Amino acid sequence: MSCGDNPALSYLLSSYAVPKACEGPLVQGEIDGLTSEIPQLRAKLKKCQQNLRLYRAAMSPIRRVPVEIWGEIFAFALPKKFFQEDDRWDLVGLQLVCKAWRDAARSKDQLWSGVHVDMKDFEEFPREKIEEWLNRSSSVPRFLKVSLANHKDCEKQDSPCQVHNPALASLLAKGQPLWELSLAYRDARCFQILLDSLKAVEAPSTNRTRSDFPNDPAPNQLNIPPWFLEQLTSFSLYGSREGLGWLECTLPYCTKVEELSLHCSDYWIYDRNDNAVQQRQRSRFLLPKVRSFKLSQTFALGILDLFVTPQLLKLDISGPRSIRNTNREPVLGFIERSKCIASSQCLRLRNLRLDALQFATTLRGFPSLTHLTLDGIVTTAQADQPFLAPARIGLLDLLRCHDPPSLQQLQVLELLSLNSTKDEESLLEFLRSRPSSSQGPPDTLKEVTVTFERTVNPDNSRPFIEKLKKCDVSVHVAFKVNRNY
Repeated sequence: MSCGDNPALSYLLSSYAVPKACEGPLVQGEIDGLTSEIPQLRAKLKKCQQNLRLYRAAMSPIRRVPVEIWGEIFAFALPKKFFQEDDRWDLVGLQLVCKAWRDAARSKDQLWSGVHVDMKDFEEFPREKIEEWLNRSSSVPRFLKVSLANHKDCEKQDSPCQVHNPALASLLAKGQPLWELSLAYRDARCFQILLDSLKAVEAPSTNRTRSDFPNDPAPNQLNIPPWFLEQLTSFSLYGSREGLGWLECTLPYCTKVEELSLHCSDYWIYDRNDNAVQQRQRSRFLLPKVRSFKLSQTFALGILDLFVTPQLLKLDISGPRSIRNTNREPVLGFIERSKCIASSQCLRLRNLRLDALQFATTLRGFPSLTHLTLDGIVTTAQADQPFLAPARIGLLDLLRCHDPPSLQQLQVLELLSLNSTKDEESLLEFLRSRPSSSQGPPDTLKEVTVTFERTVNPDNSRPFIEKLKKCDVSVHVAFKVNRNY
């Protein structure tokens, strides 16, 4: 223990002796000196602590994170395809943190590839700002969404419709090529006004165009010019009441479309006995370049009778939420009629009731199939009589027992929404029947994903999961959980 810097007073600090009269002023002097020195020492300590933090920060591993990694983190934090005003401000805020973050944000082209402009926030169309933003995206695909649905009815406005905008038309026609253009209108009249304004300039360069209407216009309300459709490589149609009418006025011109998506609602009008439907079934829509075809949420799978897609690589079909009335014939007939079995690589089926024997026969004819997803599929012996509740037949059992082995090129298998222990045993036997390395070339199957319905007790499936993990594949198993709200 220190006894002070004054040796003459040290005995007072190490005992309970009372200071003498002559020692009192000396003790007080020491007290005053130390009291005045404390603030100086505290300031010096604070400065030292600040410098210590700065030097430690300079050695922090986070400073060594490459700019490319920061760019990936920012893209993960801002994943939207179309940046609205709030998203744009978030990106600007990231750039204000430091120069390294600014460089990282500027180097990630994906962050600058999409803009959503709502005309209710602008008096004039901000063409220059949009071009400046999108130009930072370098060579990645660009996305533009323009919302024009919040202005009043064009006929009741004294000023021209916002869609009749030379700056918008010029950007679409003369600006940088867009991969996707999404337009939201008040009604069909607005869309027609845009098409009319584009007549004065060259056709816009875009691969994918999406138009959204608050109301569902009839096909005869729009006069979509062929040149507008002929350049598209992706075409999607959502929930129209007059499905066939829309297909008739669009698909014949979609000769370059590679991605076709039909999302049908309960209101999709499709009648097999209708004369127009029967006439189209005889001629059918030939889509020579379609490689990906998605048909979802439709109660009329017979619409598949209208298409032929010889270059199809990926087929994704989702039936209605209730599979009771789903018929197998349109699905299997479409695959066979398109003659795409030899080239198809990915097949995803959801909420369908299929005849096990015929579907197994169809799958055996897919020599190039690498990805197979079956979600909520019921395979039976009498799929054409759904009200008789036929016995389930294991599809994998039929594939396993076939000689030569089926699905020899399969790499990814997804069996989703299983609800039976019979499915578990069928999968295990199917995996065991696959070729092993000791029998010749190694098996192509590398990944298996299995999900169970809520009716399956996870504890009862643990032995199955342990056996599944012993197979020479990457395994993912999940259970749907009941939640009480």
